[in-house]
Amino acid sequence: MFLQGIAFAQQKPFGRSFSAASEERYEVAISLRAQAQSISTETVASKTYVMPVVHEAEVRLKWRATRRIVSVLPDRSAEIEENIAWVGPCEGTPQTREHTDPNLQSSLARLCASLAHPASIRYTENAKGLLHEAGASGLTLNLGEEDPQLLALWLRRAVRPNGAIGMSSPIE
Repeated sequence: MFLQGIAFAQQKPFGRSFSAASEERYEVAISLRAQAQSISTETVASKTYVMPVVHEAEVRLKWRATRRIVSVLPDRSAEIEENIAWVGPCEGTPQTREHTDPNLQSSLARLCASLAHPASIRYTENAKGLLHEAGASGLTLNLGEEDPQLLALWLRRAVRPNGAIGMSSPIE
């Protein structure tokens, strides 16, 4: 009988349950890295050699997110408000001189600066973890995309505390 219960539990999908007025706090730290690959040629005597060249840039950014459950709806989904407060400025990661690309670094620094402002997001999350945003989010990303901005939407979702296991940890 016990083994049948375990087998049933293994087949049942995971679901989230929400408690009204509960709050979670996270500190998130991510690194954004860009890489450009090209080639260079060098002629020695009568032979020309082709060598791969890799240029890199990286920035780190940190923020605190506070998620508060505003209400639990009859279908067991929750209306959630998330407030984001940035912790310090974006930090560039030093690269070796031969691999540094100032254009890549400045591009990442501009992206980081466009992200680094406080924001408040309201959305509904169901028991399966699917999100539905309520109105304009206050988090705008300009990645040079035409509508629909799929990369910007993916990035906003991916860097949220519940976006990936191991990406963030609760603050005690």
